[in-house]
Parts: sequence; structure tokens; C-alpha cells
Amino acid sequence: MKRTIIYSSIAALLVIIFIFQETAGGGKNTLEISSLPDTLDSIILSRDGETLELQAPSDKSGENFEGWTVGPENYPADRILISDLVTAVNNTGTKEIISSREGYGKYGLEEADVRTMQFFSGGRKVLELKLGDKASLGGSVYALIDDRREVVLLPQSVSDQFSLDPFEFREKQVESLSQDEISRVVIQKTGGADLRISRNDSSLSTEATGENDENEGESPETEWKARYAGAAEDEEIDPGRFRDFFTELADLRAADFPEDSPSGSPWLELTVHLISGDPVIVSLWPPDEGGSYPVRVSTNPYSFTLPQWKARRLVLGIDSYFEAFEE
Repeated sequence: MKRTIIYSSIAALLVIIFIFQETAGGGKNTLEISSLPDTLDSIILSRDGETLELQAPSDKSGENFEGWTVGPENYPADRILISDLVTAVNNTGTKEIISSREGYGKYGLEEADVRTMQFFSGGRKVLELKLGDKASLGGSVYALIDDRREVVLLPQSVSDQFSLDPFEFREKQVESLSQDEISRVVIQKTGGADLRISRNDSSLSTEATGENDENEGESPETEWKARYAGAAEDEEIDPGRFRDFFTELADLRAADFPEDSPSGSPWLELTVHLISGDPVIVSLWPPDEGGSYPVRVSTNPYSFTLPQWKARRLVLGIDSYFEAFEE
């Protein structure tokens, strides 16, 4: 009887110890994922033999991922997206081990299915994540860390950053021209008269003298006018269209980067004259089969496309420019 009581007590004690280890996250049941170094050389994303590399500048001079490139073509990369990826990884911390056994198929972690993220610093690999299926409870994804065989759960935010499409990581902003930098703009349609956009005299004189009696201490809102070459009067254009126009120039952003450059002559050109510096020329070609407008900017080597609604905003929404494409 005493022996039975002793065995029962030992068994109960072992159960208590096991429960304590489970709830307290004992060393055997959790896995700590170290934060990435402040300076990275590159990030390689891969799946089933396909890879995409994000590369730091050779001199490592770029802070906050400035100067990073994507793919073998070394396209300029979107530093915010790379920062989001690194931040998501750094926020993982210590994770509970789901399984320590082989047989990763049920987690989507077989070699053919797994998505791999490798991070390099100082010429060596500092972290490797292998991502599998989304967990049944949602909000997490099964993963393997480095060469460890334990399966852990990582936040879905890490998996969301994975892509092998270079476009996803490319910098989409092709040019940024602030209204304050611009003195005038000339829109020239092939075979048509120039439309000249300029500051009106009163806003120019106010800016030049610094006088702003009615709202002292505040910068006056610049007013703009548009007139066709040779015309006696200005065009009547809603101020909202001018706002849309300058909004587009301030963040000229690609919808896509087609492989082929546009052929033939541009349908329309905007020559943006700056208060200081050389003019910037924005060239638009007739729409492609999908209705997007191929565009080139003189300050950027890459062709890109804009949807029609953005192309319209770049020409002050003037319908006559688009009549030939809407028959």
C-alpha cells in the first residue's frame, strides 16, 4: 500500500513538473530567434530553385536601406518594403516549439514546398527561415529556423513579406517634383498647340516680396493659370484639377514596368521647368492594349506605365487630349 502511494506521488510530481515546463516555456519547448544585425549585405528569397536577391550597396553607405537593389538587373529597391521585412523578422522573438519530429509534410515544410529567407551580414549567413503552411488557427505560419529540426510558429506578417516577383520590391516612385520647385510647365501634344501652365502674377509677386498681410506668418497658396500658345485668354480650369496635376508630379509612381520600351514618337510631352535646375521631360505614348499609358521621364532610365485616370490628371483632365483613344 505504501509503495503504491509512493509511486502515485512520484507520478503526480512528474506530471506537475511537466505542466510547469509547458506553461513556463522551458528551454526544450521554446526557440529563440535572434534579431538581425544592424547592417546587412543581402537578403535571398527562394522557392523550389527560383531565387530573388535584395542587395545592399557595395560600400554599405545607405542608411535605412537606401541604395538597395533588387534582382540581377539591380533595379532600385523600395527601402520601406525591405525595412518592413527586416522589422517583421526582428519582431519574432522567442517562439514555442510545435514539433521536434521529422515528417514535415503536414506543415508544408517539405523541400519542394518551403519558402526560404536567408539573411547575410559580414559575408556570412546570419539567419535562415524556412516558411511552410499557414497554421489552422490563422495569424501564424509554420517555420524552421536555420538548421534546427524543431517546427515553430512565426507571425503571418513574416510570410506576407515573401515574394519572388522583382516588381514587388522595386521602387515605384519614378520622380518627385514638388509644386514649390516648379516655375512653369509646357504640355505639347503632337500636332497641337502648346498648353502653358504658369504661376499667376499675384502669387509670384507675393512670393518674391514675402508679403502676406492677411495671413501673416503663413505661406500663401500658389495660384496657377493655363493658356494655349497664341491664345488671348487663359483656359477656365477648375482649381481642383491643378491640385490633382501637382499631386501626380509630386509622386509620379509606376503602375508597372514593361519589359519593352515604348516605340515610335510620344503622343504628348510635359516639359517641367524648375526654379533651379534643368527641365524635366515627361513623355507619354498612346495607350497599350490594356489601356495603360507608357511613360518615360528624362531623369530615370526605366519606362513605366500609368492608368488612364492618372494620365488624365497629368494633362489637367482636358478631354480633347483623349478623343483619339476613345472612338
